[in-house]
Amino acid sequence: MEMEEGGLVGGGAPQGTGFEAASYFGDSYCRIQAVQDVSTFQLSMHFKTSRRSGLLLLAAGMEDYMFLELQNGKLLIRLNMAQGDGNAGVFGLGVQLNNLLDHHVSVTLLDSKTHDDDRQALPPRSHLCRAQTWRSSTSTSASGWEDGRSGCPVPQQRHPPFPWLHADVNFESQGFDILNSELKDCHDTTESCSSEFEAGDGEATSFISPDSFVSLPTWSGSSGAGRALEFLMKTTIEDAVLVFHPGRESDFIAVGVVGGFLKGVVDIGKGMQVLDNTQVKLDDDQWHRVRLQVEKTSFEINVDSQASHLPLDASQSLDLVGNLYLGGIQRKMKDVFHDSGILDRMEEEITSESFIGCFGEIKVNQKGRSLQDALVTKDVHVKCEGEDYDYSSYYEAEATTTTPPVRIRYGDADPNERHCYPTEGMPEVFRNITKLLDVTPLLATVNGHMVNPQMVKYVLLKPPTLGSLLFRGSELSEDDTFTEEDIRNDDLSYMHRVHSAAESVDQFQFRVFVGEQHSPVYTMPITILSDPTSDESSEQRDVDGVFKITIQSKNEHVPVRVVDKSFNVVRNGQRLLTTNVLQFRDDDANFNDTHIVYAHEGILSGQLVSASNPSQPLFRFTQADLRDKRILFVHRGADRDHFQLQVSDGLHQTTTLLQLQAGDPYLRMENNTMVVMDRGSTKTIDTALLSADSNMDIRDDSEIIFEITSPPGDGMIIVSGIEALRFTQEDLKKGVVSYEHNSESLRSKDSFGFTVQSKGYSQVGTFRIKIFKQGYLSEPEVVTNEVLIAYEGEHTVIDQDHLK
Repeated sequence: MEMEEGGLVGGGAPQGTGFEAASYFGDSYCRIQAVQDVSTFQLSMHFKTSRRSGLLLLAAGMEDYMFLELQNGKLLIRLNMAQGDGNAGVFGLGVQLNNLLDHHVSVTLLDSKTHDDDRQALPPRSHLCRAQTWRSSTSTSASGWEDGRSGCPVPQQRHPPFPWLHADVNFESQGFDILNSELKDCHDTTESCSSEFEAGDGEATSFISPDSFVSLPTWSGSSGAGRALEFLMKTTIEDAVLVFHPGRESDFIAVGVVGGFLKGVVDIGKGMQVLDNTQVKLDDDQWHRVRLQVEKTSFEINVDSQASHLPLDASQSLDLVGNLYLGGIQRKMKDVFHDSGILDRMEEEITSESFIGCFGEIKVNQKGRSLQDALVTKDVHVKCEGEDYDYSSYYEAEATTTTPPVRIRYGDADPNERHCYPTEGMPEVFRNITKLLDVTPLLATVNGHMVNPQMVKYVLLKPPTLGSLLFRGSELSEDDTFTEEDIRNDDLSYMHRVHSAAESVDQFQFRVFVGEQHSPVYTMPITILSDPTSDESSEQRDVDGVFKITIQSKNEHVPVRVVDKSFNVVRNGQRLLTTNVLQFRDDDANFNDTHIVYAHEGILSGQLVSASNPSQPLFRFTQADLRDKRILFVHRGADRDHFQLQVSDGLHQTTTLLQLQAGDPYLRMENNTMVVMDRGSTKTIDTALLSADSNMDIRDDSEIIFEITSPPGDGMIIVSGIEALRFTQEDLKKGVVSYEHNSESLRSKDSFGFTVQSKGYSQVGTFRIKIFKQGYLSEPEVVTNEVLIAYEGEHTVIDQDHLK
């Protein structure tokens, strides 16, 4: 089997080499680019899941393929090798694998037989023939040829969404590790095993971002009976979609929070009908029980035993198809529902923005449902964020609740413990003091929330230069993380390693993340004192001499591609080639961009030239040239092409492909992400939130201009400290654009309209802002950041007195 432009979807690690433990949430996938002849192979993986059916891996060629999948909880292998007689083999095992236990699967292809780990043989074949894609999919649309090409006669069957965990995936042929040979491109996966796969019935689920949602199987009525949906919920937001289910033609049902109250809309074929429940306000950060009942003749919404009813035409029926969405709607499905007109009609009454808060005790038609029953999920996790309250003790008879008080929790404090032993020589005011205030067992919740210290993550942006930041004795490097709990457990320390006779100063920079929110960049200063064991009073002598020191740097790492994008250019035009499209990293010490050298022989569809002198062709250049915008590509020829580049760090060499796509000029939005912020606060808008992309010859980001056409209603746009209605992409990249919210406004959302333009092309858009009134999941703030005193040659623990 020759791996050419292959892909792996639904199995793998986040982008990078190696396939370590990762979680998949029904819409996750990974893809690999590889070129490899395969006549024999050994495939193995560990995984666990609760889903009965789904595709684990697909190796497919022009005429041959191998599926590895679960059907009804049992492993099934489909193998077709077109060479020879072209027969296909199907083989299954009777072991049940969807029981959330760790399972190991191995498949071996020999020259004459294929074996699973029980060594039962498939029909003999000589080898698998030329292959062009290699995939494993959990996508709802995963079937057949997913690369937009034709000629792969794989079985055209639909595979359901497949949430699962895998680890230690190996695919080797003749001693060559295929998975570790190339970069992996993974989408919506997370490292390690997510707790949601083992969530039990009734456990609370947190929805933590503007993209959060859970999808469940179709909400069908049983034996002609009505439909029932019940859940507990708590939130602080005023507007969000809670339940959405599409149907045939114009049918659909949706329930959401509007102005803090529940509202339902339903269409059974005679137009949209609206039901309001205004008896109970839900945005008070308290648990509320919600019941939805859809009968042949009525639609009922019940909140804390306060019911609202809407009569329905008994001659019509609600015909639902597809998935039941809770807490939000899958982003790619929103386009489908907008095209059908369903979502546009719903948004006349209820927002389609995701819910942020908690669900618990979900029941569909009186049957308990948990995350184990979910088809696809995104940005959810088990247990309510910062919530230790046992919501199972909630009583249905409770009506509306009041604003929660600040709760003080006491730990294991010993009242008889003494810190102080006063003496007669002390001032009288201190003689009755026997104990100092101990803040360790005293924890106060803010707005009813106490953030789990495991959820507060510190990301190291710039390590110290004179010493090392250590986590349990292991040195931390750039982009490594530690948590608030690690600081509490004294697992973090600083070790000075550059000795000096005088006092010196070191520092490290970090950012704090809680869910989707993050803090500004902080710097922690470290004062380094001389060795405390030295005897300054001892006799000192000056000794003159010459030491010859030779430092030899090692070059032992192969360059690895870290930015891998297709290069788009205007047909018969030109455009700068930069590190935004092509970039390698070398893990050797003292690496810089001048060490990476690219070389090529020729390009059929154009030429690389010097940006300052386009008449000068370039066949060799450095990564520094790409970074400094000195490389220009001039297109002439085919619209689609690719060419090979040799990449070297002076010792090690590798190759990479640069994909080219020429077409008509365009300017389009690349990022337009809704922000979540507290009332009265300020949020920086950078290119991660708002940016445009173009295939035109734009030499500088200042050429891309954003004009605000409709200013925000409850705040203002600040550029470099001044209110403005115009900014550039360069301003966004520098981080000098921000939105400042008016604290007197009580509305839960804001927005501003804009037009982005460059070189005669433009695109319109709307930037959305969601406002929380009680600080739920607000931006983390560092409250303690004290100077750390470290002595030469000693470990110094960093605890909560230094960093919190």
